[in-house]
Amino acid sequence: MPKRFRGLQIGGDVIFDTVSDKGFPRLDWEKIFDEMPDAVAIMDEHHRFEWVNRAMAAFLGRPRGDIIGRTCHKLVLDSAKPPDFCLLQKLKATRRRETIEIEIPDRGLWIRVAGDPLFDGDGKVVGAIHYLSDITQAKRAQE
Repeated sequence: MPKRFRGLQIGGDVIFDTVSDKGFPRLDWEKIFDEMPDAVAIMDEHHRFEWVNRAMAAFLGRPRGDIIGRTCHKLVLDSAKPPDFCLLQKLKATRRRETIEIEIPDRGLWIRVAGDPLFDGDGKVVGAIHYLSDITQAKRAQE
């Protein structure tokens, strides 16, 4: 039986280690996430981007090198501090998947952000995976 995801390390070499018992090669998770149409990011516990897929870099209008290490609230909302509705703060409190919808008036956008907490070996929330979808057309259709 293949092993499940058995490793997670933020800021290190391994995020997911998916080597099977039969020795099948490890999946290249970055390539998989780069093919997704939704924007995906791995955030640390201080709201900083640790990794982004191609769609997130395009959404932010910046190359990956200009995104990594910067905070979500600064790049997405142009704010110096996290907003009251911050998804990461919510994930830290509930310790489970959460979803929020955010209007970004300056860009004329509505986005849906889903997130899953990432835990260290002691069960502490050390970051999150965020999935961002543009829902502007759906919101306009509701009006």
